[in-house]
Amino acid sequence: MILSHMSHRNVVKLFGCCMESQLPLLVYEFVPNGTLSQHLKSCQNDLPWERRLQIAIECAEAVAYMHHEASQPIFYRDIKSSNILLDHTFTPKVADFGISRLQPSNEMHLCTKSPSGTLGYEDPQFKASCQFTNKSDVYSFGVVLVELLTGKPAVMSPPELSRDGDMYFLYDHFLSAFNDNRLIQIVDPRVVSDRTLVQMKNMAQLAKACLEMEGMARPSMREVVGELAWIRGGTRQPGIYGDVTLLERRGTSS
Repeated sequence: MILSHMSHRNVVKLFGCCMESQLPLLVYEFVPNGTLSQHLKSCQNDLPWERRLQIAIECAEAVAYMHHEASQPIFYRDIKSSNILLDHTFTPKVADFGISRLQPSNEMHLCTKSPSGTLGYEDPQFKASCQFTNKSDVYSFGVVLVELLTGKPAVMSPPELSRDGDMYFLYDHFLSAFNDNRLIQIVDPRVVSDRTLVQMKNMAQLAKACLEMEGMARPSMREVVGELAWIRGGTRQPGIYGDVTLLERRGTSS
């Protein structure tokens, strides 16, 4: 039902379903190149920086479409690198809408105590309030941006990085490095260079905005698309990279 509301080149296509078997069978388009998560973990450097930036832009466009352009707005609720499939040209296809929901027509949030998202990607504000908004999807997308920047998974467990038992969350690692001006220490050495570093720093600033604790302080997915386009093209656009940040503008207008 969710997929019937969508038609976007970066959303996996549902061709049909069979309800006659004990378990319903869904038939999707074949996306042959695995997941973004698999490629980031791979020893092969088949995701150069330009490709990662393009993947980020196209995935952001898909989620912005769900929030703002679908026939009824959609909360995706499970944005993560393992739900981003890559075709033979590395075009991303957002998949797995098992916990997605149509946005209620008379309100901007979905009240639910059911699971939403995956460990390492969950919006802390949702966990505190049980109110899911489109800014919760923005938070999860911010984690994906950090994965693209660092090449590391959202949840890690090396003993030297252990926290909260045997898990260490990538967003903690990133925010600590960003706030301490240690970004160069955590970006993926396979793609960092003098040519890419400025773009990577700008994407890190965007990821930081997406990971703000308060949902209202985060950009919309439309704004994320615009910022990523500016990062790729270098044409200055109004947004969080102007003389006044998006967060500061909201503070003065509220």
